[in-house]
Amino acid sequence: MYYLAQVYRNLGENDRAATYCHSTLQRQLQLNQFSPMEWALNAATLSQYYITKGQYMEGRHCLAAATVISGLAGEVPSEAAARESETESERREQLQQKRADIARCWIKYCLNLLQDAKKLLEVLHSCASTHLQKPAVDASRTCESPKTSLDCLFTSSLKVDLLCCGLCAMNMH
Repeated sequence: MYYLAQVYRNLGENDRAATYCHSTLQRQLQLNQFSPMEWALNAATLSQYYITKGQYMEGRHCLAAATVISGLAGEVPSEAAARESETESERREQLQQKRADIARCWIKYCLNLLQDAKKLLEVLHSCASTHLQKPAVDASRTCESPKTSLDCLFTSSLKVDLLCCGLCAMNMH
């Protein structure tokens, strides 16, 4: 399946490539045949595909899984241990770099989420302005009521993801 994901990616069929990548990650977990950091980076990379598609719940799921699985790689060796052993020094550097890559994916997730939320709020504001400026008869044809529009715009995972992004930001401090 991994090779099919690569083939479809090279053919530009990103939807199919993502499906096969997801299946590969699932199978590796089921068979318990994976390198934790490699698996985590692949899951974090897959999250970026979902985010570009506006599929924030799927993207968040991949990032959460990447964070949990990266923990299976163990603790980052201390600076003292890294000074004493070349192997520990390399391991420390690799773990820090790969965990930073996963953190960067989380940041991209939050940034894209906030940008999309801003766009939705601008649409809602525009809709509300249109509704307030026109007579009620015209408003029913041009725009739903602001409350209905808000409910419609935020029925996706966006509301939940915004809350998650805010909580993640608070936990980083």
